[in-house]
Amino acid sequence: MRKEQLHYYSFNTKTAMLLLVDTPVEDADMRAATASLSYTEPLAGMVFFLGKMEGADVCLRSEGSLISAEALRCAAVYYAAQRGCRQRDEAGRSYRDVSVAFEGFETVTCVRAFSESLTEFDACVLEDGAEAKGELKAVFCSRSGDGAESCRMERFEPSQVRGRVIVEKRSYADVSFSDTPVWQERTSLLIGDEGCAALRNASVLVCGCGGVGGYIIEALARAGVGRIGVCDFDSFDVTNLNRQILSTRADIGRMKTDIAAQRIRAISPDTETVIYDFRLVGSYTSEHLELDTWDYVADAVDDVEAKVGLICSCREKGIPVISSMGAGNRLDPFRFRIADISKTHDDPLAKSVRKQLRERGVEGVKVLFSDEPPVKKGAKPIPSISYMPAAAGLFIASEIIRDLIKNA
Repeated sequence: MRKEQLHYYSFNTKTAMLLLVDTPVEDADMRAATASLSYTEPLAGMVFFLGKMEGADVCLRSEGSLISAEALRCAAVYYAAQRGCRQRDEAGRSYRDVSVAFEGFETVTCVRAFSESLTEFDACVLEDGAEAKGELKAVFCSRSGDGAESCRMERFEPSQVRGRVIVEKRSYADVSFSDTPVWQERTSLLIGDEGCAALRNASVLVCGCGGVGGYIIEALARAGVGRIGVCDFDSFDVTNLNRQILSTRADIGRMKTDIAAQRIRAISPDTETVIYDFRLVGSYTSEHLELDTWDYVADAVDDVEAKVGLICSCREKGIPVISSMGAGNRLDPFRFRIADISKTHDDPLAKSVRKQLRERGVEGVKVLFSDEPPVKKGAKPIPSISYMPAAAGLFIASEIIRDLIKNA
């Protein structure tokens, strides 16, 4: 991962937060740098890079095609703040006239920046500015639900390029010049940009968002898996607090899938999240879970019939699946094993699942189980402790991630 420090300014126009980068950046690096800066300053609506254009004091470059009046004002304020406002108008206000251009457009527009203080400025277009030529145009782009992008060109009204601009911050940021986001730098150092790309292009469905499933979801999101599905019919209960990472007192009564999706977005906003908020029952799981669209399935449900139905559906579709057996009523996380289900023992849940799979002729199923005998035999409800579901979920996430990057 190639990484450099970029110098940038943060501007607040009251309607938008904009970053202006004044470190030279190659065209090929602009997209990656823009994405990287979006993680550094998540509130920034737009990122622009400074360039050069004959006849203009300052020229704006953009990774995309979005151009805004806010960008025009901020560019003028940047130039004025750098060089000072040394002229005064009839009212005694200090100002500087700045010619601003957008890369790729013929227009050069004269903007007057008035200095209110070291950090606050007013800016407006000079309609009859001597240096202005052509029309001030903007390209507005929007993306529809199916991902198609449509753009239109409109003329700016001079009144739109008017208002207060606050210089929020002058700062340096460590920016990644690869497709791997900067927040995944340490992951990339371990598995390489190719491994990160493999995870970003992967899709994993997690069935069951409780103790084990919650930790699977957590690890997949932090690893940067690009598409994660969450399936559960239940809502959080106070008894979940002792072991389920997605559970807090504030979320009691809320759907587990909603909280899981919220957690994923809070960690990795670029990850696509798909919600299936229904109970898994028998053979209809394949159709309703859209199994053909998933690269891997993690089974963390508790119901035997649902587990067997899900495993069989995955096998029919040729989708890799790993299934969690019992994580409750045990104390030793070092006794967890990933193995073929035929190798399981001392696990009542595994015994029931193994029997039904054998009756259906299904073999070679990868599972996580503990070879520790249950601590309290026959105890109801099943006893549990904080770290056992966590260990089980992380074991399973580890297996999935290593499988996904194996050929990267």
